[in-house]
Amino acid sequence: LTMPRLQHDRSHLGNHPDEAIARLLLDRGAGADVDGQTTDGRTPLHLASQRGQYRVARILIELRADVHVTSMGLQTPLHVAAETGHTSTSRLLVKHGADIHARTNLRTPCHLAAEGGHCEVFKELLLNLNMDFSLKVGSLHGWRIKPA
Repeated sequence: LTMPRLQHDRSHLGNHPDEAIARLLLDRGAGADVDGQTTDGRTPLHLASQRGQYRVARILIELRADVHVTSMGLQTPLHVAAETGHTSTSRLLVKHGADIHARTNLRTPCHLAAEGGHCEVFKELLLNLNMDFSLKVGSLHGWRIKPA
């Protein structure tokens, strides 16, 4: 019995092989569970967020990955993206409804970004916190707030 030679050339996957592989597996119904969890509760969206794989995160969200899911350590994908300094992935998660107020060990994603010195992520989250606060206060007082 001879084993066929495996092709190691990934040039057909383009510049973003992780994106191509994720799309291929999920589009072809390869039995991949978009919200499947590791033994510590992390999902593919947690892993993409931790690595700053914006395109993979976007694909997972398009396929209805849960942006609110927590790991055993109570971290959401937004906590992970903020803690590791991935601005575009953090922005994507917030845009798709990730809770900027979610807490893990009494810390929000904004706290984690600040602690890690990730200024761009911190600013992005702070802008969303301010908008969220303005909308809540405004609705209590009957104000009409127009987005900038």
